[in-house]
Amino acid sequence: MRHWILPKCSFRFSARSIFALLLIAILLPLGEAAAKDDAPFEANYAIYQEVLDAVVKDGRVNYSQLKLDREKLDQFVEAIGDVKEKDYNTWALDRKRAFWINAYNAFVLTVVIDNYPINNVKSLQYPSNSPKTIEGAWTDVEFDSPMDDVTLSRIEHGILPKLGNPYTIFGLCNGTKGSPELSGQVYRPETIDAQLETAATKFLGDEKNLSLSEDGGTLMISEEMRTASRTFVSRFYKSNQYARRDKYEVALMNLILKHTGDKYQDVITKNHFNIKWVERDWSLNDVL
Repeated sequence: MRHWILPKCSFRFSARSIFALLLIAILLPLGEAAAKDDAPFEANYAIYQEVLDAVVKDGRVNYSQLKLDREKLDQFVEAIGDVKEKDYNTWALDRKRAFWINAYNAFVLTVVIDNYPINNVKSLQYPSNSPKTIEGAWTDVEFDSPMDDVTLSRIEHGILPKLGNPYTIFGLCNGTKGSPELSGQVYRPETIDAQLETAATKFLGDEKNLSLSEDGGTLMISEEMRTASRTFVSRFYKSNQYARRDKYEVALMNLILKHTGDKYQDVITKNHFNIKWVERDWSLNDVL
């Protein structure tokens, strides 16, 4: 039987080697933490999806439940503020668009439950329960973000329009019944175009946002689309189309045709209708 003879080994630990081992022991957890910090922001969408699953039903929100259990929403909002500007600047456009739509909607939920129940009986312009009665909600309340502190107004009118997709307006829910519904699904970079087009079809397919008068002579359109129509000019305006219409109306008419099938085909093609802008429903989109 053969025996293997192992060489004798001598282990000697110098002060330098001991220091090196201690340094590894200290830095290893830090490295793990850094790796966690470098994880894609989209990992946080699972948390936000749990919020939506719990409180959103058919575009309405159970604010009383959310106010009682807001931990996950607060966690998601905090994650938004933790994104570093240098990292954000490397993102593709669709990733930025999804980020800001989700951020806007989460910030609106936060503003509402911070003031819920809303009952401003002194408001003359809006219903007493409207988020629009919350003083400074869109212009003064600030949230941490990779672009410093931002307001809802800055996201809606400053940041998102510069990202180049006019459909983003259909992803923004301002907490009222007259705005596009709050989607029950998180907006994601890989699916955002399809999600926004679905949201547009849903909004324009709702008769409270778009309908034809009984005599067929008036197209009644939500005020939501009056300003928004300007953002669609680059995509839907065609010159020498629809006589006597300005470019904003032409763009809106083509947008409507794309998302409503044959429903308004005849009236728009004949182009003999008037437009009536209908006041939005500013009341809270509560389930109650």
